[in-house]
Amino acid sequence: MSRKILSYCRITNKHVLVDGKLILSNNENNINHWISDIYNYIKLSYPKYHKMDHLCKAGILAAEMVMEKLGLNNDELKTDWAICCMNRSGSLDNDTSYQKTIQKNDDFYPAPSLFVYTLSNIVLGEIAIKYKLRCESSCYVCEKFSSEDIYDSVNDVYNYKPVNYILSGWLEYGIGGCDILLFAVGDSDDENLPDFTPDNLDNIYKENI
Repeated sequence: MSRKILSYCRITNKHVLVDGKLILSNNENNINHWISDIYNYIKLSYPKYHKMDHLCKAGILAAEMVMEKLGLNNDELKTDWAICCMNRSGSLDNDTSYQKTIQKNDDFYPAPSLFVYTLSNIVLGEIAIKYKLRCESSCYVCEKFSSEDIYDSVNDVYNYKPVNYILSGWLEYGIGGCDILLFAVGDSDDENLPDFTPDNLDNIYKENI
């Protein structure tokens, strides 16, 4: 048994890949419409999704495709998981929307539905709620995608927490649009699965871009 990348989902402005297979290509100029197209394509039915900010929506979509590939029961409580992700913009996409509600003294209308998403780690909480992951979670804001940083962070979790699986990756939704790589790590003897290494993470991140 060795540590493997059990499944992964890559969402960019151009396409959706799951375990290296092209699932959907983007013909939209509007990135928010593109996210809606993905939701409809995978036939996700989750009413709470429609109240989320864009980062949480993208994270939930990626998590749905990863979890589906693993064949997990979404109604079953999971206590042997952890979540450890990174991004660059934090919750800036939603922060910008919230700022507009408090910009002017004569038009001051703070929106609680926006304010709740002004933390970059909320996406991890939404994923944990949706897939019943009662677990530790960590969210780091970094300058750029780094396979080494992600690799080290995942291994740190394994070294200090009694978990079997970790959901990890890069969850970025900001000025540049959507840049998502979410994957599940765990021990497996399946030789067809990629080893969990920085080089493999780099290769997956750069796939077909």
